Amino acid sequence: MSSYIYFSPATDVAEVNQIAEDNGYGPDSLSIALVNTVDNSDWYGTHSFVNLLQATPTLWQVPGVVVITEEYPDGEPVDNWNDALANNNLIQPEVTNELPGATDTDSAAAETLRSEQPHPDVRAGRNRADQPQAEPAAGKPKRTKRHK
Repeated sequence: MSSYIYFSPATDVAEVNQIAEDNGYGPDSLSIALVNTVDNSDWYGTHSFVNLLQATPTLWQVPGVVVITEEYPDGEPVDNWNDALANNNLIQPEVTNELPGATDTDSAAAETLRSEQPHPDVRAGRNRADQPQAEPAAGKPKRTKRHK
């Protein structure tokens, strides 16, 4: 299956996304934040299995709009993405799990809450295998649970 990979500078991404949307794809098709390793400029990109921009005359009529299209006729999509990033001097910044605007105090409070929770393996009454079992009366078989 073909991979189509698109990159555009942040300054042009709205225009490129509009063209993709006019072609029936989107909105916000190019939404993966990227950074150019040469000049540290912000870019956006996307991977698709269809040609989002097709042969769109609008794209070529808009002067100065930059969009890079890489087509890979086969291969693993993640490998194609990584190759296209490297070929175009782009990197995908590491995504953190922090909420925007979170402070160190918020993180410390969350860590305190986590540390106050007992570990699931040591909660009282949770592990019946560790509790003493009554011995069956002599001559009677030990009762077991039946599961349907």
